[in-house]
Amino acid sequence: MVRYLTLAGAMVALTTLSLGYRGPALGVETAVDPTPNQSAEVPQDQLLAMLRSGRWVLKGNRTIYLRFITPDRVAGSGGCNRFSGGFTLKGDRLTLGPLAATKRACLGDRMIQENEFFRLTSGTHLVRLNRNELSLEHLETKTSLVFQRRS
Repeated sequence: MVRYLTLAGAMVALTTLSLGYRGPALGVETAVDPTPNQSAEVPQDQLLAMLRSGRWVLKGNRTIYLRFITPDRVAGSGGCNRFSGGFTLKGDRLTLGPLAATKRACLGDRMIQENEFFRLTSGTHLVRLNRNELSLEHLETKTSLVFQRRS
């Protein structure tokens, strides 16, 4: 079973655990992924071309995005600060980082949200790319970040 966790849901879960929050949990989804992982069957150069074909915006959040700008560099926004760094793609395994980010102060919950995004993107992920949707499933936590392609 694949767990899809929106960044807002991750923030709520983090807040719940650290602060004893007792309100409703929002944004956390668990679902069985009914579609096969097409990226596992695509040659490496074609998968890289598909990743580089647009801006990948986090589903449910317009300010967090990734852009694969060269065959080994990624850039984007964590919602408040811009970041860039390297990545490696081996088959359907993607490792991001190390990433460097600006250090602007964010208001409200945006800094918590951004920190959670950076935490969830560290490490190696299984890449699932189906049409205009990119899922990065963390190999250790099995948590997925789901992005949608924007031109």
